Amino acid sequence: MSIKRKFATGAISACLGFSLIGTGTWAAINDVEKQTSEFAAGTLDFEIQPIKFEGHRVPHTFEVSNLKPGDSMYRAFKIDNVGSLAIKEVLLDTIASNFTNGENEFVEQVGSDNDLDEFLDQFQVNVLWVTSRSLIDLDPDVLQEFLDGHFSILNPEDRVTLKDLKYNDFPSDIVTGSDGRINIAPNNEGGLFISRDRYDGLPVTPDDKEAVIIGITMKNNKERKTEGPAKDEFIQNQYMGDSVDITFSFEATQWEGIEVTKDGYIKDNEKAHSGNY
Repeated sequence: MSIKRKFATGAISACLGFSLIGTGTWAAINDVEKQTSEFAAGTLDFEIQPIKFEGHRVPHTFEVSNLKPGDSMYRAFKIDNVGSLAIKEVLLDTIASNFTNGENEFVEQVGSDNDLDEFLDQFQVNVLWVTSRSLIDLDPDVLQEFLDGHFSILNPEDRVTLKDLKYNDFPSDIVTGSDGRINIAPNNEGGLFISRDRYDGLPVTPDDKEAVIIGITMKNNKERKTEGPAKDEFIQNQYMGDSVDITFSFEATQWEGIEVTKDGYIKDNEKAHSGNY
């Protein structure tokens, strides 16, 4: 019992001690100052705009039907940084949806049909090219005459298809963005903009609009069936009547962060490499 009492007494003493310390704080004086800070983030924003040639808009989306093997089509559009932050990369995602298998005699004879990926593999992306600003108002067919290897991202010899774009599966010599996707705002290494790092990506300052040209061809495969009820028919006959919706989605990314030592608007964030060039 005595041990319990000592513990109890000690606890009370401790409480009294804290009470005395607390009472002493009432006699203190202090001074409180406030510092107000403002943090305003910039905007990362770009627009996809149509290109005009001789007063007419150049087609910039693929909305075609009744295609046959060997058909080619070119589309062009302009990308413009309308935000306050320089853009490092504009990364491409290719999304396929609403795939439909068409009914045709070949499939009825063979008894099996193709899937989405096999259909996408029939379309070769023979041109994916970013122009210099001085050429953005030219017709895409004319632009082909000015193709510069330094601005070309994909060429016919790369043999890249819509299926490859969907999975970001490219030959090792294809230059891609930081995460393996195609970057349509690449660095200006060599060519017309040699050593001009300030035009890398899509800066706000200097204003650097880019035009993008995409050319797609439906493969013309002459291979035929060698046996069965569909003998001598072209293997590509299985794709007759097939359709799919393709969405090209573009994601803009920022440059790396910098150390900010001064107040005010950060002008360097309008520039490529955050002004470090």
